[in-house]
Amino acid sequence: MCQQAVEKLCKGIHVLLLGEEALFTHDINLVVKKFEDIFPEPIDDEKKILFQELSAYYLNNRYADYKEKLNSETNKQVAENFLTKSKEVIAWLKASVKSKH
Repeated sequence: MCQQAVEKLCKGIHVLLLGEEALFTHDINLVVKKFEDIFPEPIDDEKKILFQELSAYYLNNRYADYKEKLNSETNKQVAENFLTKSKEVIAWLKASVKSKH
């Protein structure tokens, strides 16, 4: 769910800043790349790594083996870390957009 929350927020920012429909992708970095040059704050490598890691969690039902592998590699500590980082980046994205508008 963290992946979906960050992806949808980034797509909303894309629409807000560029006035056009967001890309049909679940790769958060691809979405961010479209508006990065006009975003009020620099998007550092740490955030881009988080976006990449979160994008790996987009679970397409067609890939049951991949889904099972992710589930076996994700424990409570990993999930809590993603939740904490996602909350932080969501707050940062919202604050950055508010500072521009």
